[in-house]
Amino acid sequence: MESFSRCSICSSSYALDDRTPKILSTCGHTLCEVCLKNIQRDGKIECAKCKKITILSTEGVKGLPTNTDAREMAMNIREQKESSEKLQCKAHPLKKVELFCSSPECMQPICILCSMTTHKTHNLDVIDAAFDHYWKSTLLQVKAIKPFVIEVDKKVEGIKNQTLALESDKQVAIQNVKTHFNKIREWVSTRETELIDLINASTQMPLKKDRHRWLAHLKRLLWDYQSTKCLNLSDVSY
Repeated sequence: MESFSRCSICSSSYALDDRTPKILSTCGHTLCEVCLKNIQRDGKIECAKCKKITILSTEGVKGLPTNTDAREMAMNIREQKESSEKLQCKAHPLKKVELFCSSPECMQPICILCSMTTHKTHNLDVIDAAFDHYWKSTLLQVKAIKPFVIEVDKKVEGIKNQTLALESDKQVAIQNVKTHFNKIREWVSTRETELIDLINASTQMPLKKDRHRWLAHLKRLLWDYQSTKCLNLSDVSY
């Protein structure tokens, strides 16, 4: 695990500012930026591990993709080592933590004195090795759950798309209802105007017999409009 966080040419940690881990696009191997600049010739780099050739872009080594996983691991290892150097043993506060007890009942960093006394028969590891082991275990667990995370992200995206589709359908339905009732109101208004015009026309007839004839005609129309047949809206087109 330690080797994954260091350049295989110069063995420098990728945590250093000038040792950015860069991925060779042809083979996928990672080397530090400084070493890649040293071995590049005429815009080409021959991988120190597999000898495959990678052609650089106009940006040169800077343009190669950065291996963020390797950089993050190197930073974590450095921070852990710096932290462990400052840790003091809980049982012996004046002693520096140097070992890790991996026995199930303990699982804690300890000092050399602890290893010779209370932890004498326990499973002990050098603290750096223990960190590498548990860091590797964590990475494997993360890798194992990654497909599930991707699947959940897909389902969440699907739900979002369905929600948007439902909202779109809702707006279409609302607009259809508005259009439907606007046409009904228009139809009713037209019929209202026709009836009023007929009433006005009937009252303006000069002769009594004509008035009676128009009034009789008006009554028939009113009866027709009050009937189910006349008020059936099936003839309204949508």
